[in-house]
Amino acid sequence: MKIKDFFLFLFLGLFFLVLQSTWLSGELIHPYRLDFLFVLIIFLGSLNRLVLGLIVSVLLGMMVDLLSWGVLGLAVILYPLIFWIFSFIHSRTNIESLVFPGIAVLVFQLLYGLVVFFLLSFFKGLEFPQHQSLLIFEQAIITALLSVPVLYFLKAFLRKKPSLI
Repeated sequence: MKIKDFFLFLFLGLFFLVLQSTWLSGELIHPYRLDFLFVLIIFLGSLNRLVLGLIVSVLLGMMVDLLSWGVLGLAVILYPLIFWIFSFIHSRTNIESLVFPGIAVLVFQLLYGLVVFFLLSFFKGLEFPQHQSLLIFEQAIITALLSVPVLYFLKAFLRKKPSLI
């Protein structure tokens, strides 16, 4: 693992976290919160660098949990798990399209949202209103649609040859 790659991806994760917590969390797009950290985690999974991706996803999950809840929670577990699953799938396929990671962002965003709300309703006794699942689905679709250009720029920035088909 190269140290400069570690700090580059950690900086990108912090940048995305600040961006989605400030400019992209306003009343204009409320209650939808674009989750660009998912895009970065999926991008790391496409690089086939297991140790780097696991360390960065654990640290980003820790930051999300600490900034959201003040204690460690689900993101520190689910972010590395999502990275590992996508890395496992990507390493066994030969799909170089940007649509494949975009679909992965959609699927993992849906699973993440549903798991978090299920566990919160089960362990904390919070109600899980029916319209909340629609909001999770809409947030996942918006994040997945915006993930394709973000993935393209990440690949172009890191000198990877991006492919749209």
